[in-house]
This record gives sequence, C-alpha cells and structure tokens, in this order.
Amino acid sequence: MIDYDLPPTQLCLASSTGDRKLTSSRIANVALQSRVMGADAAALLIAPGTTVGMSGFTGSGYPKAVPLALARRIEAAHDAGDPFSISVWTGASTGPELDGALAKAKGIDFRLPYNSDPIARGQINRGEMNYFDMHLSQVAPMAWQGFLGPLDTALVEVTAILPDGSLVPASSVGNNKTWLDRADQIILEVNRWQNPALEGMHDIYYGTALPPHRVPIPLIRPDDRIGQPTFRCDPAKIVAIVETDTPDRNQAFKAPDQSATAFSLSPEAAHPLNADMDRYRERIILRPQEMSNHPELIRRLGCIAMNGMIEADIYGNVNSTHVMGSAIQNGIGGSGDFARNAYISIFMAPSTAKGGAISTIVPQVSHVDHINQDVQVIVTERGLADLRGLAPKQRARLVIEKCVHPDYRAMLADYYERALRDSYGKHSPALLGEALSWHQRFIATGSMQFFSGQ
Repeated sequence: MIDYDLPPTQLCLASSTGDRKLTSSRIANVALQSRVMGADAAALLIAPGTTVGMSGFTGSGYPKAVPLALARRIEAAHDAGDPFSISVWTGASTGPELDGALAKAKGIDFRLPYNSDPIARGQINRGEMNYFDMHLSQVAPMAWQGFLGPLDTALVEVTAILPDGSLVPASSVGNNKTWLDRADQIILEVNRWQNPALEGMHDIYYGTALPPHRVPIPLIRPDDRIGQPTFRCDPAKIVAIVETDTPDRNQAFKAPDQSATAFSLSPEAAHPLNADMDRYRERIILRPQEMSNHPELIRRLGCIAMNGMIEADIYGNVNSTHVMGSAIQNGIGGSGDFARNAYISIFMAPSTAKGGAISTIVPQVSHVDHINQDVQVIVTERGLADLRGLAPKQRARLVIEKCVHPDYRAMLADYYERALRDSYGKHSPALLGEALSWHQRFIATGSMQFFSGQ
C-alpha cells in the first residue's frame, strides 16, 4: 500500500483556465500527473448534448467539483442564449453538488436510473426533464447491450491513482466499472477526503459477459472475493484529473443504508467511519451494483429484503415510486431486484402520511411497482401482515386487521365487504369505479378521509 500522506510532489501544472495546482501523492502514476487541471478546465471537455456517466450511489462517492463547474458553464451559456444540456447516468442518487447544481442550472435533459434531488424531482414532474426509472441491476447490462445509447464521458470520483494506473474506488462503486469501460473519455476526481485505507475494501469483478458467453458468478458467500480491489482503466482515455478534498454530503437519517455497493451514513457517522477505515476495511466489501443487486446472487445468498413503500393495497401490490399515481418520488432503485429474489421480501411504511390525510394502505394502489406475487410481508407501526401462502381474500382480511390505521380501518373494511358482494369476480374482489376514489378524494379535498356530507 502506498503512503498517501507523503508531502505533495512539487510538480506544478497549469490548467487551461490559468490556475496552478500541486500534484498530490494520491496521483502516483507519473504519466497521468500531466493531466491534472482545475475543475473549470475539466468542465470545458464536456460538450453540450452528450451523455455523461457519473459516479455516485446514495450520496456516496459522487464527483463534487466538475459538476459545479459544469453548472456554472451551463448557466453562462443560457445567459448568452445558447441551449446547453446533457444526459446524466449514475449508480443511484447523488448529492447537491451534482444533481442539485445541474438541475438548478437546467442542465439535465435526460436522467437515469434514480433520482432523489428535490429540484430535479420538480422538473421531472413538470415534464421539463426526461427520466428513465429502472431496476439498478439492469443499468450496466443495458449499457453494455447498447440499448441506452453511447456514453461520451465518464466522470468518476476515486480515492487514488496507483503507480500502474489502476484506480482505488471511493465510498461507492455503483456503475463506475461500466462507465470507465464504455466511455469515450474519462475525467477523474481524486478526492483526498476519502480515506486511503479504502484501498483493499472493494471487490471489482470483471467476469460478467453478455449471452451466450455468460457464465455463473462464482460468489457463494457474502465475504468471498472474486475480483480485484481496483478499477482497470485505459490511461489513453483519461483527459483530465481534478484534485478535491470534499466530504460526501449524505443527509441525516435514522438507519444506515446496507447496500453492498456503497456505504451511506449520516454526516455524524461518516466522519468517525472515515477516520477508522483501517478497521472497517476488513469488515466491509463494496462491489459494482450489477453484483450487489444481481438477482442470481440475491437468491443464492438468501438475502432478506426490507424496502420502503409509498403505499400498498389490500392484496399486497406495492407502489414505491409515484405519489397519487403520477408524481415521481424517487425511483424503484434496487427494490425490485431484491423483492422478487429475496428469501423474504418485506415492505414497510407508516400507516398514514401527511399528518393522517393519506392512508398508506388503500383499496388499490395508484401505481404498481411490485406485484403481489413479489410481496411477502407488509409492515406498518400498527402491525405485521405475513402474506406468504395466502389467497387474495385471506391477504385482504389480514392486511386490514394488522396494518391499517384505526382512522381508516372501518372505511377499508366497508369497501372490502361491498366488493365481496358486488365485484365482477370473487377471486380478488374490487369495485372498479371506487378503487381509486381515495386518491381522487385526496387530490380534491386534501384528505382521503370520507367526512359526512361528502
């Protein structure tokens, strides 16, 4: 392992914007030191109308300097009357310096596969940004198959560049391996904030192939190592290297993300983890998301999937992406990868939302992400409904009894009894003219509650 804390080399390099930087010991490949430049100079290498694959997964390991510089460049172009936007691919969600800055600059024309930024969400729901919400495990295969189109630039944060030119990944892996392989040109951000002890934590598997050459993935136990600790990279494709020293900007939340392609912690937890990375490196393995979310591995390893949801209906269908059926919240992410293939598939939510104005258990979900065959257990703070092995009518009674808030239980029980009596079919009783009326009532009145006089 390299001693990354050696003093920076004294090689001074001028970027095309005139700024000068000292090349740090994080860039140990001598030939690549000549490609160090400032963020503004690197942003000039991204052309309008192109597609950029950026690192980042759940707010970890995303580029932080070049997207901000690119946003400034886009704003200046718009002020001059020039249209300028790009397509952005990532691993999953990122941070305010990427999605937030580019969305504020109105610089994203197309986005995949996941978004959690509020500015971008608003543009998506107003029809100003095209968004492809897709299963995370399918992004890399579809990129390789060519269905997503060409990838012009990879913009990836790494911890270090080793003497042989290999790249030490940062706090997330995501789709970075695919972006580095597929892109025509590569821009790297070498982030000194990322602890050098990350070297050795990652397991980058290069054995995937497209049919008919695909072979089984030789991972039997979660702690198996089947790849290498660094990214391979064609040095000829690296057109810029930008040095940064900026922390990941995850939001505070109650529980850490357990994804095996990134670690996403609150700011209060991220700093002590980063300071003690030597110890954690022996206990955590980060893989590309095409591995961490691979259906073959999820089923083989017997994973237990615990996913959040926006709403579920009485038969166990789950909506995890769209509010009132049409407004995207974030995206399906990896929930579908795990729900269908997990040993146990659990979906969770509070029984109500918006201060009780919304019931998260409804007669029929307004948008289906996970069909009832993929949903085994539903949990709210009211209780748990284990739906495994139950017929639809058995499921409905159990969900109403165990998971529905008392303010809505009588309403839902009344709907179900009338559906039993008047439904066209008796297998999964439904009143088609009424099944989505709860959502329509919320849109019209601000509450799903049915008050007297309505």
